[in-house]
Amino acid sequence: MARFAPAGNTLQPVVLDLGGITTRAGFAGDDVPALTFPSVVGQYEQVDGTLRQACELEVVGVKRWPNLKVQRLSFPRTPEMREEICEALYKHAFCKLGADPTEQPLLLSEPITMSMHCRLRTAELTFEGLGVPVLCIAKTSELSAISFGRTSALVLDVGGYESSAVAVIEGQTATCTVKSSRIAAASLALLLEKQLGAALASTCTAQQKGNQPSDSLSKLRREVRCAALLLTRNAF
Repeated sequence: MARFAPAGNTLQPVVLDLGGITTRAGFAGDDVPALTFPSVVGQYEQVDGTLRQACELEVVGVKRWPNLKVQRLSFPRTPEMREEICEALYKHAFCKLGADPTEQPLLLSEPITMSMHCRLRTAELTFEGLGVPVLCIAKTSELSAISFGRTSALVLDVGGYESSAVAVIEGQTATCTVKSSRIAAASLALLLEKQLGAALASTCTAQQKGNQPSDSLSKLRREVRCAALLLTRNAF
C-alpha cells in the first residue's frame, strides 16, 4: 500500500468519509481506506453477555439482528442527534486507527447538498469536540475527480439512500448542475433481492410440491439476502 511521507515530523492527516450506510477511515496517501464500518451508533449483547459497539459489526440488517437497537446516520430524528452520531463515529475511527485527534490534521468529505450551516456545525464539532488542530472539508464530487487525476469531470455518486450527478469544473463543484434521486444502492439491493427471490422460488416449486425438504430453498434465500446486503454496503 502506498503511503504518503510528510516533510519533517508532520503527522499524516486522517481522512474520514461518512456515508449513509458505511464509514471509511484511513490516512492521506493510502490507496484504500484502513477501516470500513457501519454508520450506526449503539450496542449489542453477545452470547457471553458482553456488550460491543454496533459500529464494529460487519453488516447491520434488521433480518440478521432483529433485536439490535441502534441510531443510523441515514435517519437521525433531529439535527442534534445527527451531530451526536457523527461525533461518536469520528471518535471510533480515531480510536481504531490509533490516532490522536488533538495532534493529527483531519480531512472530512461532505455531500454536495450539504449546507453552509451544516459545514459550520461540523467545524465546531471537530474543533471543540475532538480538538483537531487542522481541518479541511471537501465535497465528495471534487475528491472523486481529483482521485482520477482530473480537475474537470461529470461525477455520478451512487450512495446508500441517494444518488447524485454534478459537474466539477476546474476543481470546483458547479452547484447549479446538481441532480439527485432517491433511487440508490438500498433500493437497488431490495429490487435485486425480490427478483432473485422470485426466480429461486419458481425453480424450487417442483421440489416443494413433492413434499421434499425445502432447506435448499431457505439456504438460497439467505444467500440472496446476504448478497443484497453486501451490494448495499459496497455500492458507494
